[in-house]
Amino acid sequence: MSTDFYVEVLFISAILGLLPALIAKSKGRDFLTWWIYGSFLFLISLIHSLFMSEDQSAKDERALASGRSMKCPFCAEVIKAEAVVCRHCQRDIPEDKRQKYEKSEEYLNMHAGKFIDGGTKWVCHCGTANSYDKTEKYQNCTECKRSRDFVLNNKPQ
Repeated sequence: MSTDFYVEVLFISAILGLLPALIAKSKGRDFLTWWIYGSFLFLISLIHSLFMSEDQSAKDERALASGRSMKCPFCAEVIKAEAVVCRHCQRDIPEDKRQKYEKSEEYLNMHAGKFIDGGTKWVCHCGTANSYDKTEKYQNCTECKRSRDFVLNNKPQ
């Protein structure tokens, strides 16, 4: 066999090794390590990369970067930014820690003009979560004084 054959096999295995490496990278694993693994043992590494679970620390980092999550100030576990009580340590999250996310642009895009918390609150265009009182015909935002009906029937600008 000529050296051209070996070069072709090496080139093809390097290209094939990209597939398990890309799958593993999407699950928070090291790309280079998986590319080498995939280049030498393609079929085994492909099956391995497809069935392995996502790396929890990578998942936590993405959640924190998105702004939808935060670390509990007491136990340092990742929780939803809107959480009132930590699901890990069961302690109350201080109000000032929750406000950071509520006023963000992403929060407004997702929740403004909608009901949250199972319909017990409505979110104004200013970002304030107001209690929903079914018995009151008219209700205004506690911060900017916009009418509840106006907020729920119009998109934020």
